[in-house]
Parts: sequence; structure tokens; C-alpha cells
Amino acid sequence: MKILGVDPGLSATGYGLINSTGNKITPLDWGVIRSPKTELPLRLNRIYTSLCEVIENSKPDIVAVEEVFSGKNPRTGLLMGHARGVILLAAAQSGFEVREFPTRLIKKSVTGRGGATKDQVSY
Repeated sequence: MKILGVDPGLSATGYGLINSTGNKITPLDWGVIRSPKTELPLRLNRIYTSLCEVIENSKPDIVAVEEVFSGKNPRTGLLMGHARGVILLAAAQSGFEVREFPTRLIKKSVTGRGGATKDQVSY
């Protein structure tokens, strides 16, 4: 099963494609969609069109998207919500199954700790 995981962000939207067969996970592709610091609609369009291209090229069985996490700054959560909206739209329009997961669950799955830092997840 091919799974495309997406980490929403307005400046940088990360993605990773894996193949999962039984207990074996094989990384297939990964990258970052960067949007220039310009008007919000242009940034959202960049995320949407780039992710549509990633989905079209990778043809995943499932698209997994991180849920909104606002942290200390509510404005950041709102902006991430915009990015997440176009990501969900691109995934839904693709016709592939879409699932959403809480940030803490993703961090725990990757590092064994739900409160892991970005550096710990990256490692």
C-alpha cells in the first residue's frame, strides 16, 4: 500500500511517500513545497497545484494529512488551516482515500514520544 503523508504549512508543506507491505516500510519519495511570501491566494494556489502534481505522479492508495495544531499563536493555526484546506481539497479531488491524524499521534509513531521536537522527528 502506498501512503502519501502531508505536513501542512503555509511557507513549507512537507510530504513523504512510503510503501507499506506487512511490517516493512520503504520510503519512495519526499520533499517540501515552498510558497513565496506573497499574497495568501497565490501561496495557497502554489500549495494546491504542487500537491496535485505530487498526487498525480505518485498515485497513493491513501493520503494522510496532519490535523491543525496552533501552538501558542492562534494566527499561525488560522494560516495553517488555510493551507490544510487546499491540501484536503487536492487530496479529495484526487479520488484517493484521505485520512487525518493528530500531531501528537504522528510524533509518537515516529519517535515514541507525542511531545517530540521538530529536530527529534527529523532525526
